[in-house]
Amino acid sequence: MPKISLDIFRNARNKPLLHITLIVILCCLAYSNSLDVPFEFDDIHQIVENPIVKDLFYFSDFDAAREFPTFHGLQMRTIGYFSLAVNYKFGGTSVTGYHIFNLLIHLLNSVLVYRLVCLTLKISKRIPENLARSAPLLALCVALLFAVHPIQTQAVTYVIQRITSLAAFFCLLSLTAYIDSRRSMIEKNHVKTILWLVIATASMVAAMKTKEIAFTFPIIIVLYEFIFLNSSLKKRLFFLLPLLLTMLIIPLSLVGSQKPVGEVMISASDVTRVARSISRVDYLTTQFKVIVSYLRLLVFPVNQNLDYDHPVYTNFWNPWILLCFLFLTALFIMAIYLSGFRLYHLGIGPKPDQLTPQSSRLVGFGLLWFFIALSVESTIIPINDLMVEHRLYLPSAGFFMAIVVCGWLLTQHLKKKWPGFGKVTIIVSAAIVLTFSGMTYTRNYVWSDSLRLWQDVVSKSPWNPRGYNNIGIYYDQRGEYAKAIPYFQKAVSIRPEYSEALVNLGIAHASLKQTDLAITYYKKALAVRPKDPKLLYNLGVSLLSKGDFESASSTFQKALRIDPGMTQARTFLEYARRQMGR
Repeated sequence: MPKISLDIFRNARNKPLLHITLIVILCCLAYSNSLDVPFEFDDIHQIVENPIVKDLFYFSDFDAAREFPTFHGLQMRTIGYFSLAVNYKFGGTSVTGYHIFNLLIHLLNSVLVYRLVCLTLKISKRIPENLARSAPLLALCVALLFAVHPIQTQAVTYVIQRITSLAAFFCLLSLTAYIDSRRSMIEKNHVKTILWLVIATASMVAAMKTKEIAFTFPIIIVLYEFIFLNSSLKKRLFFLLPLLLTMLIIPLSLVGSQKPVGEVMISASDVTRVARSISRVDYLTTQFKVIVSYLRLLVFPVNQNLDYDHPVYTNFWNPWILLCFLFLTALFIMAIYLSGFRLYHLGIGPKPDQLTPQSSRLVGFGLLWFFIALSVESTIIPINDLMVEHRLYLPSAGFFMAIVVCGWLLTQHLKKKWPGFGKVTIIVSAAIVLTFSGMTYTRNYVWSDSLRLWQDVVSKSPWNPRGYNNIGIYYDQRGEYAKAIPYFQKAVSIRPEYSEALVNLGIAHASLKQTDLAITYYKKALAVRPKDPKLLYNLGVSLLSKGDFESASSTFQKALRIDPGMTQARTFLEYARRQMGR
C-alpha cells in the first residue's frame, strides 16, 4: 500500500486535472435535477417583478432606479444584481439560464477551494512534509465536501442566493490570488507579484459590491498571512493594506442609504417577511443556539428547511443558550490555539512553533474562517430571518478544511496501530461523499415544486405562518381559492398581525365574490399597514363592488395621496363620484 501511494504522488502533474474532473462530474450529477426548479419566494420580488434587472440602463444611472423598492439592493449589491440583469437580458424569466449560471459559480468555487488547499500546503514552510505530500488528496476531499454537501443547495438552487455564492467566488479568488502574489514575491518575480495583488484587491472590491458577507473576509486573509507565511511587518503591510482598505466600501455604501444595515441585508422586500422586532442583544443571544444548529447541519445534514421558524431567546442564562455559548467559546479558543496565532506575532510571548503542532494549523485556521465568515450575519446585526442555510456557504469552506485535516491526523495516528486503517478511511470518505451527493439530489427534488417545498417547510416547522401563507399562494395563483383560504387562515391564527396573509385572505374572498369577508380582512391588514396604497386600492374596489360609493371614494383618495401615480385608482375614484352624482 505505501508503494502504491508513492506512485500516485509521483504522478502529481495529472492529479489536479483528474481531481477537478471528478469534482465537476459529481457536482453536476448532484444538481442535474435543479435546472428546471421554478422561481421561489424572494425570486419573485427580486427577479420576476424587479424592474431593475429588466433593464441594464439602471446600472449606468442609479438615480433612475431610486423610486424602486429594490434600489438599496442595487446600491449595496451592484454586481449581484448585474449578473441577474445579464441573465434576464439573454433569457428573460426562463429559469434554466439562471440555474446554469448558479451551478457554474458553484463549480468554480469548488475548484477554488481545491486550489486553496493545494496552495496552502505548498507555500507554507510550517506544514509537515507528510501532510504536504497528501495535499492533492486532502484538497480533493475538502472540495468534494464543499461541492456536494446538501447544505449548499439553498445557495445554489435558490436563484436569488446566487448573490451569496457569487460573493463567495470573489472572496475565494481574492485569497488564492493573494497567495499567488506572495509566492511570486518569494520567487522574486515582481511583475507577477503586483499583478496577482491587483487581482486579489479587485476581487475583494467585487465581493464587497456583491454581498455584505464579504466585509470580514480581509480579516481571514490577514490571519492566513500570519498563520502560514513568514515576512517582515513592512512587507506584510504592503500586501495587506490594499485588502484592508476594501473594508471601507460597505460602510461608505451605507452612508447614502436611509435604511439600517440589517434591513438592507434582507434579500427580499418587507412585504415578504413576517414583521419581527429583535434587539441586538436578543439577536446575539439567539445566534449562539443558531450557530450550534449550523454546526450540526454541516456534520449531520438532516431535516433541512427553507424557512426555519427558530424561536427568539431573550435570556442569556437559559440553559440551552449558556451551554451553546460555552461550547462555541471553547471551540473558538481551541481554534486560536491550533492555528498557532499568538501574541508572539505582535512581538509578545514565545514563538508559536514551540507551542502548537504544525499540522494543526489548517484545523485552527479553518475553524477561525468559519466563525469570522459567519460573523456578519450571526452576531449583533438583527435580521428577521434568524436562521437560513445559505449563510453557511462561505463559512462551510473553512469548516470542511478543518474537518478533513482532523480526519487525516486521526488516520495517521491509527495507521500506526492498524496499518490497514488507511483503506478503511478511503472507503468511509467515498461513502460520505456519495451519500451527500444523493442527499443533495433528493433535496433538489423537494425544490422542484413549490407546493412540495412549502409542504416540506410546514411539516418541519408546523408553527411557521409563512409556510402556510405560501401554500395558500400556490393554490391562489391557480384559481383554487377555496383550497387557499384555510392555509391563509392558519397563517393568521398563528400570527394575527401577519399582514400579507390578511391581504391574501381578502383577495381570495373577493375572488369568490364574498365581498363582506374581503372588506373585513383588508381592514385588518390596514391596521398593520395603514399606508399601503395597493391595499387601500383593493379595499376601495371591494367597497365599490358592494355599492358603498362614499367609502370607496374616500379610500381611493387615501391611496392616491400616498401614490398619485395609481391611474386605475383614479379611474375608479371618478366612477364612484359619478355614481354619487358628483
